[in-house]
Amino acid sequence: MECFIPTERGIVTGGVVDEVTLDKLRSSKQDRLFVIFDECLEIYFYLKGKNLSINSISIWINEAIVLESSEQNIFTQIECHEGVLLRLEESTYARKIFRSSVVMTNGYNNKVRLVVRYGEKSVIKRLNGISLQEEEEERDSSDDEMLTSFEPVYSLLPSDDSELEKVSSTTLTKADDEGIGSEDQNQKDEIFELEYPIYSLINMRLRNTALEQISSIISCLEFQTSKAAESLISKHSTSESFSMHFDRVSYNLVNRKAQTEIEPVSKFTMPFEVYLRDSYSINYKLPLLQNSQIYPHHVRINLKYELVIGDKRFPVNTIWETDIALKRPVNPNLIPNASSSTLAVNQSAKPFGVSPRLSATAVSTPSLLYNKLKNVKFSILNNNLKVDMGKKFVLRLQIINTSPVPLDLVVYYNNQSPVIQNSSNMTLDRQIQLYKKYKKITEGIILLSNDYKIPIIDPHETYFVDLSFIAIMPGYYQSLAGLKLLDLKTNELIDIGTGASILVQE
Repeated sequence: MECFIPTERGIVTGGVVDEVTLDKLRSSKQDRLFVIFDECLEIYFYLKGKNLSINSISIWINEAIVLESSEQNIFTQIECHEGVLLRLEESTYARKIFRSSVVMTNGYNNKVRLVVRYGEKSVIKRLNGISLQEEEEERDSSDDEMLTSFEPVYSLLPSDDSELEKVSSTTLTKADDEGIGSEDQNQKDEIFELEYPIYSLINMRLRNTALEQISSIISCLEFQTSKAAESLISKHSTSESFSMHFDRVSYNLVNRKAQTEIEPVSKFTMPFEVYLRDSYSINYKLPLLQNSQIYPHHVRINLKYELVIGDKRFPVNTIWETDIALKRPVNPNLIPNASSSTLAVNQSAKPFGVSPRLSATAVSTPSLLYNKLKNVKFSILNNNLKVDMGKKFVLRLQIINTSPVPLDLVVYYNNQSPVIQNSSNMTLDRQIQLYKKYKKITEGIILLSNDYKIPIIDPHETYFVDLSFIAIMPGYYQSLAGLKLLDLKTNELIDIGTGASILVQE
């Protein structure tokens, strides 16, 4: 048996499949080194004998089984000059495999594995339209007038030979029929396995904000290339050309009866290309209803694009449905407790005109999260760096989750100039001078992968995040005050940039 998942679509166009077409499938199969999440795949199975059939198929992602079937209607048989060529229906695997959240939550090192059991066709086959088993059932129903749940009266009599008397002619008939198929039943199925790494190239999220003044909801669709895209290029590509050609980004408001496509607030040109470390935000406007919290809007988002690596193209079609969950107001009980000395140091604001004081505690001590996340700690491991202007550098963030709940976090960097504090005794010229001075410092470092979605961190798990930055202005940065973590479940903000000090040289 052979399995083909070609990188080129449309090799099998119709008609009888000959040896030339099979060779093209084999050649394209050799080019297949990975699978893209939501990729539009063509999956073929070639059995070299007419008497062979697939008895079952199962598809796994990591240790989770996402598809298992022994039905024959999930295959389409294609006429072949010798052997049997079957194609797995695209609707079957697209609906089962790529609707799984295993890849999206795990993030890295994902595998997709196909396990196929096949063998010779059963000896008990259709004979003039009726199988031997069906003949037996018809014979039993016509000859035996007693219900199967009843026993003959003589079986209740005490006799040494009662056990022998219970063996009816019907039972003997079954034994005879079982003897016919015993050779076939003893034959074990052959097992075929095929495994590929699977990559999710895009991180997506939907942020929704209610604007009661205009009775509207602003829904912001954000997507960016993931770390897995860089991993794919480094492992499987010898070409430097990498891009994603987007043909469609649609946002549809749906219900049980109909759907309507919502246009972006600002015109967005199609098609467009996305490269490594690119990110996009598209805003949509929905009506704010009085019962939006109880009966939220339901939307379907569709991203259709092609991954282009060298001369190869991999079509991808992502369809995502969700309810519009409005942002909840911040709970005042979630305000951090300033009694902790670590938090007091990390969260204290530095007004303009006040010389910063270097402290080992403020630079390197891991911080404890508060309240619900009090058992989670984070720290920047390489916190004292000397870097060159215009060159990328990396900060490694360590997150240790000893809490009983999983973490769903996003890293973002808002490097805007802080508000001038304690400026009542300063002249306007002095305030402007300080503003320009500190603007250069606070806006001189840029996070390349802003709004980075961290994979789910399970309880009792330690996770490392490499954050890529680039410095565009020289100077000493005592901290990265705008570097924060956002908990998507509680909307909590955690300041993580106060533990880093960076010297940027020209």
